[in-house]
Amino acid sequence: MEVHRHVDPGALYNIVDRLVKAIDDLDPGGKSRLRRNDLKSQASTEFNHLLNSIVLEKGESCGEMSRYKWAWIMREMATTTIHHNPKVSFGQALAIHVDEPRVARLFNAQGETAMEDVLGQVIQLLDQKAQDFDWAEVCHFLLAGQHQREVIRRRIARSYYAVRSKQA
Repeated sequence: MEVHRHVDPGALYNIVDRLVKAIDDLDPGGKSRLRRNDLKSQASTEFNHLLNSIVLEKGESCGEMSRYKWAWIMREMATTTIHHNPKVSFGQALAIHVDEPRVARLFNAQGETAMEDVLGQVIQLLDQKAQDFDWAEVCHFLLAGQHQREVIRRRIARSYYAVRSKQA
């Protein structure tokens, strides 16, 4: 399975910050085209511009799976009101507004498509609640290989249950 090139956390936070700002600055038509971007063909001019100007380093190419995942990320960012806050972990945001069975479905989703479906539902729920969260953590989770994704999943779960235990 192809994964996105290793990006150190600082670089990923920088990419996400720039991406969130660029998507927020799109005119309504551009944002709409990014929301409707076909994840398989990734033909949207906005997607290709953002991918090449923000995500990829000059002269770097991007494999099919990485392009798909970045298209998914950008579509979700364009669909939401983009509540990006690096100080609020994804696990903390989940703990505030998402019930445990839904979080368990996210953590136990088998396969990329199932995980993306549940993750998309959870992001939409957080957006409806106007809950800030760290988009870089979500991107890292989605872009990571299987082993690294498990490490990130555990970190999100620890954060989720730490907040939940305080709420009880």
